[in-house]
Amino acid sequence: MSTTPGTGEAGPSRAAAWACLALALAGIVSLGRLSLVGWLEAPVPSGLPWVGGDAGPARPVLMVVVDGLREQALWEPPSALPWLARLAQEGAGGVARAGNPTLTAACVRTLLTGQWPDLHAALKNFDAEVARGSWLEAARERGARTAHAGDAAIAQLCAPWLDAADTLAFPDRGPVDQGQCDALAVPFVLERIAAGCQAVTLHLTAPDHAGHKHGALGEPYRAACRTVDGQVASVVSAFRARHPRALVLVAADHGVSAHGTHGGGEPSAERAPFVLVGPGVAQVAGVEVPQAALAPTLSALLGLPQPPLAQAPPSSRLLSLPAADVQRALDAHVQARAQVARACGVDGVDPLDSKRAQLALSKMGPGGVAALEAISLDLDALARPAVGALQAGVLVLATLGLCALLALRPLAWSPSRAVWLGWAGLALLALALAPSPRLRLLAPGLAAGGLALAVLCVLLRAWRARAGAAPAPRGVAALLALLLVAPMLLVAFDELRDAAERSLLAASLPPVVAALALGGAAILLRRRPRRPPGALQSATLARGMVAAALSGALLGALLSVRPLVDPFVPVPVLLALLTLLGVALALRSRALGGVPASRRALAWSLLALVLLAPRLLGDAAGSWVQRLPVRDLAWALAALVLAAGARLAMGRSTAARGPRLASVLADTALLLAWAGRLLVEADGLPWALRVLRAFGPQLAAVGALVACLRGLAPAEALAPRLVAALALARRLTASDAECVAFAGLVLCAWHAGRLARAAAPVALGGLAALVVALRTAGFHALGGTESFSTIDVGAGFLGLEWLGGAAQAGAGGVTWPIAVATLQVGLRFALPWLLLLSVLAAQGLSASLLRGLLAGLVAGFAARSAVLLLMLWAFAANAWWVEQAYTVYALGAADVPLLLLAALATGAFRAPRLQAGEPAPMMGACSA
Repeated sequence: MSTTPGTGEAGPSRAAAWACLALALAGIVSLGRLSLVGWLEAPVPSGLPWVGGDAGPARPVLMVVVDGLREQALWEPPSALPWLARLAQEGAGGVARAGNPTLTAACVRTLLTGQWPDLHAALKNFDAEVARGSWLEAARERGARTAHAGDAAIAQLCAPWLDAADTLAFPDRGPVDQGQCDALAVPFVLERIAAGCQAVTLHLTAPDHAGHKHGALGEPYRAACRTVDGQVASVVSAFRARHPRALVLVAADHGVSAHGTHGGGEPSAERAPFVLVGPGVAQVAGVEVPQAALAPTLSALLGLPQPPLAQAPPSSRLLSLPAADVQRALDAHVQARAQVARACGVDGVDPLDSKRAQLALSKMGPGGVAALEAISLDLDALARPAVGALQAGVLVLATLGLCALLALRPLAWSPSRAVWLGWAGLALLALALAPSPRLRLLAPGLAAGGLALAVLCVLLRAWRARAGAAPAPRGVAALLALLLVAPMLLVAFDELRDAAERSLLAASLPPVVAALALGGAAILLRRRPRRPPGALQSATLARGMVAAALSGALLGALLSVRPLVDPFVPVPVLLALLTLLGVALALRSRALGGVPASRRALAWSLLALVLLAPRLLGDAAGSWVQRLPVRDLAWALAALVLAAGARLAMGRSTAARGPRLASVLADTALLLAWAGRLLVEADGLPWALRVLRAFGPQLAAVGALVACLRGLAPAEALAPRLVAALALARRLTASDAECVAFAGLVLCAWHAGRLARAAAPVALGGLAALVVALRTAGFHALGGTESFSTIDVGAGFLGLEWLGGAAQAGAGGVTWPIAVATLQVGLRFALPWLLLLSVLAAQGLSASLLRGLLAGLVAGFAARSAVLLLMLWAFAANAWWVEQAYTVYALGAADVPLLLLAALATGAFRAPRLQAGEPAPMMGACSA
């Protein structure tokens, strides 16, 4: 621990802060990996059964995957793909409901095998593992000559069944590729068709990359779709000319949001349009089917065995085959699924298989088809991972993690007997609820949590007694017990959702939530007796970490119950209201010294920041930033005016002895960022100008941040830090409107940083909780979404085209443009941290207390992750985790190094010495 000179306030040493960061991040990642194995990796047997199909040779088939094609682009008039829309009139056209995560490799695997996406496949998006049990594999075994061109996902998934001479695969280069790889893939496919290939796949990526770079609502995206329409027309016409009786599927792997994102549970990304034509295809329009049904439907039309891992049966709505053929295909699908379930050791398969056999012996009508489809869904529900021991281990580890976080504050806990009796009673209740295996599994977890808490209580009590410390307040043990019991209560509620009283529960939930919210607000905002100055205690690292951990745990619980809350009040709105409540509590504190002008100024600044953040203006499509064009002249001019006004205001306030080098570098970065945006569409630039456009603003801005650390007081460094952040935002933000939002945040930060110094200490834990809330608000204000594809969106790729000319992939299938752009977009998401920490440093928060705040924030992330895992156990049955919560978990872990980056830039890890001209710390100790 280190001590701030003259204050007596203790914060962690640099080594302790590093250790806290490393341990928290390692724990988050390790628990996430265990959870991935325990819940989210579907078991696959060593041998796969092939059931059904004809004995004849393989029939010709062409599948064209159009990456990131929006439903509206194809089906809403005027269609951006008119030729493809006309082709749909010959057969079936509609929307396939994709599973989550909606990432390319995972969704392409669904098109090939019928297996729903999973998190493991999503994490291997750029280097997909071989997918067994695909219709392409079956066609190759029937003697078909296969070929592929375009994105590398299919080539990776089906590598054993594709010859090198018939394959042209391009590793994903991201939005730097605006159709260049497609232009090379189409001629190659036409050559393979002319050479006699019968099973051909083509993967075009221009719409997806245009959506990432320009958004999916403007002309650039529609232009990419029109180009792809012409390419699809040439390939499909050539294939049908060579094979008149061919089956053709043109399908999107996933859609995209209006802002160009996918992979985070976006509703528009789950709607993937498709067109299916050929012999045996029913003529239907506007049909909606599961994406997992397309692969078994293709196999039924081609006379191939059913894909054994397909998690949906062939769609009878897409088939115009004789009823007997439809029955055989469905029966083969159910047989294959039953054999896979048995091979995975799943219980309860025999009764379903017997029911299937009885249906197969009877003469089925429409009711029999529906019965077979129902059996298929039942088998899929049985074939979930059965690793109860590992799940219980994750539950215990997450519980122990919460115990460790809350034990950071040295408390001599003396919980009453009622707490322990209540804990034991809840464990017995879990055992008594025999109909629910999940509730029974919670009992050992509760017992382990109680044992861990008891051991911690004994150790801490002994330590406090030996140190001669006074006893600490009670109540923390009861609060921890509530957090640990919460998953069981949520499981019980989840079980009740399917009961007959569901409508009654839904009707009564909003008033209950409103009453709880009003009661909590009344407790938090009640008038408290004025304490004498000597009773105010200075902030400590332990209290900060406890308060931040509790805040993170509550945030994780809120995010986890989102499926239950969203139908009544959108969770982003609740986050905004909670942030406003935090700001109100901060304004009531004594940290502002009772100066009315400062109160009003801080209220204005924080309120402006918060109102930019929530998605209050529309539907689930995203924030106001995401519903605007990426490039827009009016927003660009507004951003220019705000940036110029901010810089002029900072220039007038800077003293003559101010940080000249840092200011010059920051101003240079800002000028280069604006010049680079003006040259963004220019071609034929010299090599030096291309490098300057791509990296000049970043290098100058980083240089300014480094210069701020060399002999400058934090108050002097505030202006160049904010200007450098504004330059990076101009270079890296996704849209002109987003730059306007960030410029507004910079003005708020500058205003807050120039307020009078606080007169009283501020609880470090409350400060950490408020910073987390404001960071969440800033993330959404800047167009951020909890989506893996967020790294593909925006200007991080601008100017990097020359890095990916050869499109060669490195480790893990990642190309240089993707690696560099990911680092740059990570820098973009670190900018709100930089603003917040710069303001706190300018207000006098010492380096040691900045490290204490950093440790508290990381503790909050760890607590949120632990609660998310507890809720994963509670909500595994409704797959909420796979839909969206996993992105919150993963991006929370990724935010830890971004927070560290901002802390380094603001001097949290500098040597513990008093800088020349440094103001008195905001959190100085009060004298009696």
